[in-house]
Amino acid sequence: MAKTKLNIFLGKAGVSLEDIIRHLNPEPNCIDLPTGKFYYKEVIDRKPKWITDFFIDTVDQDGLRNKTIQAVFITEVEVEPNEIRVFAITFGLGRNLIKLESFEERFGIITAMNLIDESRIRSIDCNSLENNPKTSRVQLGRSSGLNDFDLDNEYDILKNISGRMGQDSFEDAKTASGRQSLSISITTDVNNIGNTLKSLYDIYKSEDYRQKFPGVDHTREVKDRTEIERLDSFLILALTEDRNNPDRIVSLSLPEIIEERDVQHFNYARSRHPYQDVDLEDMISELESNYPEIDLNLLKREHLSAVGLNGERIGYWKLYRCLVADIRMENHQYVLNEGKWYAYDDDYAAEVLRYYNEADISNIQIPDCGIDMAEKDYNTVAADSFQDAVKWDCSLINPFKETTFEVCDIYDKTTDSFIHVKKNTGSSALSHLFLQGSVSGDLMTAKKVRHELLVRKPEMNPNVLESNYDASRYSIVYGIIEKGNDNDDRPSIPFFSKVSFRQVSRVLRNIGYSVKLKSIKWR
Repeated sequence: MAKTKLNIFLGKAGVSLEDIIRHLNPEPNCIDLPTGKFYYKEVIDRKPKWITDFFIDTVDQDGLRNKTIQAVFITEVEVEPNEIRVFAITFGLGRNLIKLESFEERFGIITAMNLIDESRIRSIDCNSLENNPKTSRVQLGRSSGLNDFDLDNEYDILKNISGRMGQDSFEDAKTASGRQSLSISITTDVNNIGNTLKSLYDIYKSEDYRQKFPGVDHTREVKDRTEIERLDSFLILALTEDRNNPDRIVSLSLPEIIEERDVQHFNYARSRHPYQDVDLEDMISELESNYPEIDLNLLKREHLSAVGLNGERIGYWKLYRCLVADIRMENHQYVLNEGKWYAYDDDYAAEVLRYYNEADISNIQIPDCGIDMAEKDYNTVAADSFQDAVKWDCSLINPFKETTFEVCDIYDKTTDSFIHVKKNTGSSALSHLFLQGSVSGDLMTAKKVRHELLVRKPEMNPNVLESNYDASRYSIVYGIIEKGNDNDDRPSIPFFSKVSFRQVSRVLRNIGYSVKLKSIKWR
């Protein structure tokens, strides 16, 4: 018997066979088997779009047709005494036949982590939970431990993992990968698959992965229905009536990695209007134009679709699953990610808040920013208001002939402060601000950087010496232009941004800098 690569989904508790298959027109064909049901869509030849668009049908041949297979095997297994769970095994693009929301979201990744040797990981996918979420895939040339993948347990949620198993591998499998489904190659067939699925369910229920990969569960999934309903109500408010509340930050993101070169455009809900990128404002505008109101049922019913180069749908996700939210409720920090609410550990959240609330506040005197003033114009006005300052805004240096960077926006010679200024337009902008200060502070320790700095701005001398640099002499000040915080010099920023500040502040303080904050009034 040969090995077969299987993509296995686990149905949620209480899900029946009738809840699994999507309602399609035409309905998929069904074959009843002794151990389950096999659903498939008939293979249809499709002419690639480029035959018409580029070759104007001059090379139109039968051998140039695309053939797409969609099939799924559904079976029920008694995983515990008197407990039946539904499993689905997909083939080709069979996942398009099933209701993904009827399956456990973390069955694949938890089972894979329990199976994989923690020192033999090959690749991971993770989400950086920011206002502009970053989904990234890291693949190493050889198997390694999780630390080599630079996964930030404070800031990233692990979404997919792939690696080799240890000596006590599962049956004859050598590797496993998992996200929502588990992908594994084993010697089995339709007649004995039940025992295999029962064993995989037992592995899924194990918590060994918590010891093997400590820190990957830095959040908890919110399961209480009342708590979820309250969070969902805040989400709707953030999308409709209360879109500028810093305690309710929402953005839109693809929940899976799709190669950009494979995508022709995106569609929201039932509209066929093409969008070249995924954007929250576009989604809201589309929904407001075509529906009486934006409510939870709408978000859970309609889809964001990715359309491929041949006009076929290569991915679709419920809008609700594509929303990423940063919500603070009753002094607890919550995150909506891929249709699930997560709560940060209270001790961790408290530590982030404590660190931010105890951060030093700069006593520099800096003017307000006019409501219609561009950031670059403000930096000119602000630099002129200092007794002795050097304006750096928009002045880039490139000492290593690779990536240019900005030393700061304003250098205050009186206090030896590198001042970085940014308008508070969301976590993405603030993360950029904090990273800018971190990169600059690190590069300033290089003599080559200081040499070019003094060539470009000789007035920095003698405050900055080319031959010797003591970071402890300097402050890095983050000036945040913001509205509605008139009585506090400590900027009011979202939780994610406080996490970012904590991270870069630790790096800069280890180098020797003092790190300070300053609220700049935007009025």
